[in-house]
Amino acid sequence: MTFFEITHKDKNTRARCGVMHTDHGDIETPVFMPVGTQASVKTLDSNDLDTIGAQIILGNNYHLHLRPGEDLIAEMGGLHKFMNWNKPILTDSGGFQVFSLGFKKEQGIKNKEKNNDHEQGRLVQIDEDGVAFKSHIDGSKHRFTPESATEMQHKIGADIIMAFDECTPDEAPEEYAREAMERTHRWAERSLNEHRRQLNTVIPPTKYGGIHGADTDSPDPCRRGNGNYQRYLFGIIQGANYKHLREESAKYISSLDFDGIAVGGESIGYNMEATKNIMDWIYPYLPENKPCYTMGVGLNPADLIKA
Repeated sequence: MTFFEITHKDKNTRARCGVMHTDHGDIETPVFMPVGTQASVKTLDSNDLDTIGAQIILGNNYHLHLRPGEDLIAEMGGLHKFMNWNKPILTDSGGFQVFSLGFKKEQGIKNKEKNNDHEQGRLVQIDEDGVAFKSHIDGSKHRFTPESATEMQHKIGADIIMAFDECTPDEAPEEYAREAMERTHRWAERSLNEHRRQLNTVIPPTKYGGIHGADTDSPDPCRRGNGNYQRYLFGIIQGANYKHLREESAKYISSLDFDGIAVGGESIGYNMEATKNIMDWIYPYLPENKPCYTMGVGLNPADLIKA
């Protein structure tokens, strides 16, 4: 089964309609994903979401890791069963949430300090291997790497998962934006390698029947990938508000064997003027045969049309 197919192209613009095919159902694009950060869309239950025609729900690896934990979700049969949602689920890796813990926007963005405090705050420490941070809930210590963030999302059982990236703020200095972008590129390759490993990892079923959302009580081991249901991985373009960095990142991420391409950074959806500029810069480099995810767009319904 081909993951993505284009059903219509606009004659005058780059706008497309398409369909993403997953084992939990088809997703017609363009599409808006209701946010179910912690395995629930606030104020709505599964019947409500079905009634409004939601095709896919967005969850978040950072929040689900802290509460209730990916191991418990896996033991309960995966996120689909845990939240009583039988349609597709996408999970963000948690890169943006880690960024929001660590970035001292008011203090550091314009006054670059010797210890790089402009990019790392009291609750988070970024290094080449990954990110160490303290929970905003209870102060407990945690660590995400590209490998662990990818494995967690496989355990949670999302259909579409995100590579672990370093999110760049809206007004990041160019030097920091380049450092974060290049680190994101290295992490993208590591996320992709771990994703491939996970697809070929055989794990036993749980006592709740199957694993990670499988609808079977078979005692036989299942794969996280094709033997159960397929997962798809998206890479993330970074580069803040610098045209040459965004173009460089778009070329690099698009060159890797991802199933889809996401556009990240604080600007996307938060600053729509910057979002429009970024999309103008990168669209010549986006692969025609893959879906594109503008992370964060949707604060205002009209933003969907702008994108």
